[in-house]
Amino acid sequence: MKVYGGFLGGEASIVSRDWESNSTILNGNIGDGGDIWDNSLCVVKFDHVGSTTHLDGFTIREGVGNDGGRIVIDGTGSGGTCSPVLQNLTVTANRAVEQAGGIFIHAADYGNASPSLSNCTIVGNHAELGGGMYFDIENSGRSTATLEDCKILSNVGYSHGGGIYMNGTYVFPTFDRCTISGNYANEGGGLYLNPGQYGYCRPIISNTLISGNRANYSGGGIYNKVCDRGEAEPSLYNCTFAGNRATYGGAINNWFTTDQTSSVGKSRFWSCAETRA
Repeated sequence: MKVYGGFLGGEASIVSRDWESNSTILNGNIGDGGDIWDNSLCVVKFDHVGSTTHLDGFTIREGVGNDGGRIVIDGTGSGGTCSPVLQNLTVTANRAVEQAGGIFIHAADYGNASPSLSNCTIVGNHAELGGGMYFDIENSGRSTATLEDCKILSNVGYSHGGGIYMNGTYVFPTFDRCTISGNYANEGGGLYLNPGQYGYCRPIISNTLISGNRANYSGGGIYNKVCDRGEAEPSLYNCTFAGNRATYGGAINNWFTTDQTSSVGKSRFWSCAETRA
């Protein structure tokens, strides 16, 4: 199934649409316009779908719930997969009390949740953990999500992970030509990596700008948390860090417990630059 937005009404083909000028909005504010707590808990859910499922040219906004994201991508269960294609989307003004303000990527019990996102903007979403995106990959679940030409902007994770929070066993997303900018959290303004017990967070980030993110305490750009023999190892190629701020580790903060001798917290850099505002 492929669903496209951005039509004015007289187009003869998909290529004639203009999704930027002709906004097609999926709005979770379905009740009292002045009361966010009667909004839809989830605006769009992908449940065990493949890469032939496309959502293209929409704005998803104003979903509100306790957790779980306003776009949910769920591949939980042994042999389960969820790999939709998301293109030309704006995900904005969504809110979660706990985790995943904008997008929730979930896989557990040997399942796989690996969406492909291109030319998407995730902006102005709020949650306690993972204001923009939250990867919840547990109990031998896996994610190899890809993000290309995406913008993660001005999201808030009040506790951890303003832009993106990665949590779980096998979290291996790739980011290319993305911008992660202006996000805020207490720790991990841009990205927060938390592999947990025996987990692996190994994002590959290339040709990406990580700028103007702020953490009240530590890890303005990226925060790597390593304990319980987990491994947090982001690899960054040709990336620029600019104007990220925190009390500890404006660009990157690596935190690990000294008693976890087999824990690994390494950030690898190739042809990267760091500038100060």
